Amino acid sequence: MPIDEITRGSLRQTGKILPSFLPLYAFLFISWGHSLLRLNIAAYTGAAMLAVIAVLRLTRGVLLWAIAAFFAATLVFGVWAGNVWFLRHVGVFPGTILFAASAISMIMGHPFVQDFARQEVDPERWQTGEFVRVCYALTSFWTVVFLALAVNAIMMYYSGLGRGAHLAIQFGLLVVGLAYNTAYTTHVKRKRSRPVPTVPASAA
Repeated sequence: MPIDEITRGSLRQTGKILPSFLPLYAFLFISWGHSLLRLNIAAYTGAAMLAVIAVLRLTRGVLLWAIAAFFAATLVFGVWAGNVWFLRHVGVFPGTILFAASAISMIMGHPFVQDFARQEVDPERWQTGEFVRVCYALTSFWTVVFLALAVNAIMMYYSGLGRGAHLAIQFGLLVVGLAYNTAYTTHVKRKRSRPVPTVPASAA
């Protein structure tokens, strides 16, 4: 089934968010297990990926600084200081930091999705009520996804499912977030593109 221009545009807009998460998920995948060496490699790899993505301007705004804060903390407290408590709970921090950053961005009146949506929207629409509402709706959903990431990471210590199952859930939650972002954006664009019914002059 061919993809129409509206869906293609929504996929392109969602695709601009995806690179921001790549360093985090590379970290989670590489550090899987209980090896301190793997964690060190994961931290340096993720930090290097984030630096490249930032230089290429593939990530920006609140999301960039939140992920940078995670890797800075991981390098300082986990890799260099070898803090045992931090190393035991390092998997909880990505979702927690993202949740906090996303919630704070809405409280501050600048939902993080705006930083990416503005790349696909004409500047004259940035201050419209519709654009602001859509950005808040999408950021709200992502905030729930980030909270679920944090809860899933915490449950890894208690559920008995195993790290592999929880890692799969982490990837699944990202897919859910990206899919919703695309579907909601497509819905809004289709609604906007519908012709406004006109009232015949005789009925006025």
